[in-house]
Amino acid sequence: MSLAARLTENFTANVRKRGEQYHREGRVHIEEGSESGLWALVHGSQTYEVDLDFSNGTLSVWCGCPYFEDTGNLCKHLWAAIVTADEHGI
Repeated sequence: MSLAARLTENFTANVRKRGEQYHREGRVHIEEGSESGLWALVHGSQTYEVDLDFSNGTLSVWCGCPYFEDTGNLCKHLWAAIVTADEHGI
């Protein structure tokens, strides 16, 4: 099962829609990716760093955008990185 399929319920429909648009537009650049983590740059109004870390059966995520940093809510940049990672088999 893909990472996006496992996490889809954690993201709102609007965030997924906007993140998928970023993915289609090629705004995601995966800098490092493995089974244990992902670091990507997502180009929106600015370039935001996105990190996903899988350790001890737990997924931790972080994005440098104001939406995530101010509220802790999952953002379109995270979703775009997840969808892109799935496409690349990461």
